[in-house]
Amino acid sequence: MQVAVLGAGAWGTALAGHLATRHSTVLWARDRALVESLSHSHENERYLRGITLPASLRYDPDLASALTHGATEDALCVVAAPVAGLRALCRNMRELGVVPAHIVWLCKGFEADTQCLPNEVVAAELPQHASNGTLSGPSFAREVGQGLPVALTIASASATLVERTVAAFHHGAMRIYTGDDVIGVEVGGAVKNVLAIATGIADGLGLGLNARAALITRGLAEMSRLGVALGGRTETFNGLTGLGDLILTATGDLSRNRTVGMQLATGRSLTDILAALGHVAEGVRCARAVLALAEAHGIDMPITHAVCRVLFDNVAPRDAVQALLSRDSKAEGQAWRSLFATLEPCLTPRFERHDCHRIRQIQTSIARSHRQTHAAVVRELREHRVRQAPGFGAEHKPVTGPERVPEKRRRATRGEGEHAAHVGRFGFQECLPVRMHMHLCVLVVIEAGAAHLGVVERETERFDQMQAGARIGAQPDHVAGVRRNFRFDQYNVEH
Repeated sequence: MQVAVLGAGAWGTALAGHLATRHSTVLWARDRALVESLSHSHENERYLRGITLPASLRYDPDLASALTHGATEDALCVVAAPVAGLRALCRNMRELGVVPAHIVWLCKGFEADTQCLPNEVVAAELPQHASNGTLSGPSFAREVGQGLPVALTIASASATLVERTVAAFHHGAMRIYTGDDVIGVEVGGAVKNVLAIATGIADGLGLGLNARAALITRGLAEMSRLGVALGGRTETFNGLTGLGDLILTATGDLSRNRTVGMQLATGRSLTDILAALGHVAEGVRCARAVLALAEAHGIDMPITHAVCRVLFDNVAPRDAVQALLSRDSKAEGQAWRSLFATLEPCLTPRFERHDCHRIRQIQTSIARSHRQTHAAVVRELREHRVRQAPGFGAEHKPVTGPERVPEKRRRATRGEGEHAAHVGRFGFQECLPVRMHMHLCVLVVIEAGAAHLGVVERETERFDQMQAGARIGAQPDHVAGVRRNFRFDQYNVEH
């Protein structure tokens, strides 16, 4: 496979070295002097000193030439530029007329000026490009350059891109996991950098391991709240790109963001710290964007707020810590219960609270492109197997355990492939396919910008077909099911 890596920083160099052991790989750098040094010594003395790169790795200062190497249908282009340079690089691709068929980016963070995630930047600059995604996870460039084990996640809506990325990277000491929650992966990769600054401050002040553990766990809660509000999935933040990346960045001595926090705790100025660092610390760049998004969505992120006060408002680190400690006590999970309390008045009386063991909030931003919105909606509907309606295959087993089905529904459970129905306490007939866990109600929140999309209308019709196929009710909207409680009517959605 031909692979082009755009960006010869520490991470781009380390991954290019890994790729070159199996594939024809070209590493692009805009600095000609750096390219000459790499070609001569096979070592990136500026960013990855002491790591010898494979002799087969080639270097190129010409962007058009490097893009051409990774532009074919059977090739891969890896963008290793920081978030601040991603938009300009995508524009250069378009202006040069060489847009690779498959693009995967490595950057973590939010664009400072627009508060956009990397996938939103790519969608804005390359609107017709479909085969792209993000490669992320807990990783230090130096360890990857040394050939030590590492696990990463490729997230994309494109199955082709996922397969190509796995084929390129999954070998040697590198293991690649796959997923499609691009937003969740990117939010985790961005917020963990801000939280690493917080743990660095705590470590620098000598607050101990108890404080570090508290910051990591409460920071994970902040990350999850913001990520779900932006459209990510809760489980993503408990995986490699959420909790995994947070633990590494918040505790590892090679972490640039943690180093910034530790230096701030000693009283050094941010300007001096960044000048001496010599590398990009994305947590500093995107901290304001994270806080602005949290405030716009009504998300409480006290640790992030404290970090921003230290970084930009000249608040002493010890004072910021004291402000966190002086916050009122509250129960863990309170924010989740508050979300339910906010949503409950909007639900019809037929929504039974004891059925709501779990609520998944899926939000699609109006600002996001229709292509992304369409992919997000389809992904979630497929996850719940809506596309298999109205027929249910034999692989769907009935819910048989008494702990899973409320008493009044357990009496009505039938055989495999059939439906369970009963007359509930409101006097109407309820029906759920037994392939679904009957204790689970899923709340799908779709913003007004997505209501008119064809995918929503088509999937709404599929719900009707499923209910009609079960021969329940004279009209589909008069029987139980998703449409009874949460109508996809555009006017209701807008209000």
